[in-house]
Amino acid sequence: MPEPTHDLEGGMSVPGEDRSSRVNCPVDTWTDEVEKFVRKLMARCEKHSESHMDAGYHKKKMNIVLSIPPILIPAFMTPIAAQFSADNWLQILSPIVYALVAVAATLAAFFGFAKKSEQHFRYASNFNDLITDIEEELCKTHDSRRDARVFISGIKTRYDSFGANAPII
Repeated sequence: MPEPTHDLEGGMSVPGEDRSSRVNCPVDTWTDEVEKFVRKLMARCEKHSESHMDAGYHKKKMNIVLSIPPILIPAFMTPIAAQFSADNWLQILSPIVYALVAVAATLAAFFGFAKKSEQHFRYASNFNDLITDIEEELCKTHDSRRDARVFISGIKTRYDSFGANAPII
C-alpha cells in the first residue's frame, strides 16, 4: 500500500486516490514529511512573491514611461512655441506633439499602472509575510511548535486568500 501523504487541509491522502475518497486524518505532530510539505509551500510563496515584485516593477516602469511625457513635453514646448511662434513648421508640429501627450496621459489613466503596481507590491509583501511566519515556526524546536494541523490550516487559508485575490501576473 502506498505511503500516506499530508495535504493542504492538514489531512492525509494516499497517492493515486482521488481527493473525494481521502482519509481526513488530522496531523497534529510535526513529522519530516509535514516539514517537507511546509518547506514546499514556502518555496511556492517565494515564487509568488518574486513574480509579484517583478510585475510591480514592470507596472511601475510603464507608469513612469507614460506619465513623464505629459509633464516634460509641454514644459519644453512652451518656450519653443514662444520663440518660433511665426514659423509654419511649429504650427504643424505643435498639435502633433500635444496629441501624443494626450494619448500618453490617456493610456496612463486607462491602464492604471500606478494602482496595479501598488497591488503587486502589496501581494509580494503578503507572500513575504507568509514566508516569515513559516520560517519562524520552522526555527522552533518540534516541542515548541504549534500543532501541525492548526499551523498548516492557517497558512493554507492565507495562501489561498492571497492567491484568489492577487492581481493577475
